Amino acid sequence: MPKSYKVLIVEDDKFILKAIRYKFEEAKFNVKTSQTAEGGLTLLEKWTPNAIILDILLPGIDGYAFLRTVRNHPKWSTIPVIVASNINEPPDIEPGENTGYKEYIVKSDLDLNSLVEKVKTLAR
Repeated sequence: MPKSYKVLIVEDDKFILKAIRYKFEEAKFNVKTSQTAEGGLTLLEKWTPNAIILDILLPGIDGYAFLRTVRNHPKWSTIPVIVASNINEPPDIEPGENTGYKEYIVKSDLDLNSLVEKVKTLAR
């Protein structure tokens, strides 16, 4: 039986959220979503995904604060995070352990099929 993957999507744009969710559900992922960082953190308290897809520009707590909270929590610190943002330039630091995210994708370059495959690779 194939592995059942779980992904949390934290994205405030309803259209983008719906598109990403549909693609992951089509790939048989167990998907939870939130349009706020606060909602995403609440979901993490009850449910541990294999990966997180995170927007940076969110209402209330932004994606960077969410990421710091996740990285500082013992239960969540190793969950791979892919940042998907409209900000063309990622932070000056390259992805990796120090940044807290594994990959930075500009939404205009987002290929949903590739995103699903990246999450499968990171979630192993």
